[in-house]
Parts: sequence; C-alpha cells; structure tokens
Amino acid sequence: MIREEPEPPENAERWLISYADFITLLMVFFVVLYSMSKVDAGKYEALSQSLNAALAGGTGVLDDVNPGVISPDSGGAMSNPKSTPDNDGGKAGGELENMEGLEGRLKTYFTEHGLNKSVSMNIDGRGLVISLNDTILFDPGKAAIKNEALAELVAVGQALNTQDNYIRVEGHTDNVPINTAQFASNWELSAARATTVVRFLIDMAGIPPEKLSAVGYGEYKPVADNATFEGRGKNRRVDIILLSSAYNNLEE
Repeated sequence: MIREEPEPPENAERWLISYADFITLLMVFFVVLYSMSKVDAGKYEALSQSLNAALAGGTGVLDDVNPGVISPDSGGAMSNPKSTPDNDGGKAGGELENMEGLEGRLKTYFTEHGLNKSVSMNIDGRGLVISLNDTILFDPGKAAIKNEALAELVAVGQALNTQDNYIRVEGHTDNVPINTAQFASNWELSAARATTVVRFLIDMAGIPPEKLSAVGYGEYKPVADNATFEGRGKNRRVDIILLSSAYNNLEE
C-alpha cells in the first residue's frame, strides 16, 4: 500500500511578497507623477516670465525687451523702476521725445492741408497712433485708396519711415453689416483696407515690408458709440501705429 506524502503547509507570509510588489509599483507611480508636475511647473514658470517680459518690460526669457520704453499697458507713461538717467531711462525718454516730435510735425502738416477733422493722433501704450477717418481714404464699402488721399498718405509714410520702429496698420469699421460680391463681412473689408494701406506704404513711401503688419478688426474695436451717426463715423477708420520698441521681440 502506497502512503501519500502530506502536502507541505502553506507559507503564511506569502502575502508579504504581493504587498511589497504593490508598494513598489505605488511608489514608482507617485515618483512619475511628481516628475511630471515638476516639468509642468518649469514650463509654466518659463511662460510666465516670457509674458512678463514681453508685456510689462520685466525680466525673463524675453529679457532683451527694453523695460524702459513705453510699456504696452502703461497708457503712454514711461515705465521702468530699475532705469537710471544714464541707461534705459534715457533711451525710453528719447523714444517718447521722438514720437512727440513726429506727432507735432504731422499735426502741423494736417493743419496746413485742412485735415484736422479727419485725422487724430495720440500716444498710448502701443506707441504713436495716427487715426485716419475712412472717408478721406476710401469710398463706402471699398478698399481702393482715393486719388485725392495719395499725397497725404505718402507724406505720413515718409515721416514714419524716419523711425526704426515697427509699424502696424489696423482696419476698423462700424457695426453696419456689409455683404457684397467683394466683401462678405466687415472682417474682410477692414482687413482689405489695412492690407491696401500697407502695400501703398511699401510701394509709394519706401517703407521696408518687414517693418509693416496689417490687421483687420472689423467692428469689434470701436472708439465711439455705434448707435449714433457721429459715433459710426469715428469707428470707420484706419489706424497707423508707430509701435513702441517694447514690441520689437513680438514683431521679430
């Protein structure tokens, strides 16, 4: 008769092996999560520094933005707590003086040519803004520059070309809808007008194309109430902006 061997008793501590494996995997999981969070934090920190430098003249990845120029959010005021009269502050003051001088010369020109009511200028956080009422540049619903406006636009372009700053041309309309064979909406009309002015400044005023950009805002950047005839007239405009050098990195 064959006697069966008794089965060996189960290892009472076998659960420790599974428990140790589980703890090891859990630790690896949290290490990976921690590493990912550190990478994201670094990216967000770099992004934050870049935006600070570009928009407020702070330090960061884009720290070659000149903190002493007219800052984009300063409303035209000079902003640079670190500057001294011998470095950035002097450069900032020089840029503002140049813009003020150019503004004065253009005002004299527009006055002599009877365009005071059709052109307005101011210096804000973006730089020197020259707002041209659409009636002196274009026929209603059109994007071709009027012949009688060509000489004035050349004069503006030549004056701006004496500066090294970038130039942005913005097209704006009122909120009256347009839907023609050429322009399906105010977006298309405003963009086409801005582009037409840019091409003209390149061809007729000799401004290098790399210094220029065109933007169409349609009806969405009004400066007056569209509920009135006068307000709509102010909103239909082309803004030619001599940008502050705070925007150099963004443009480049």
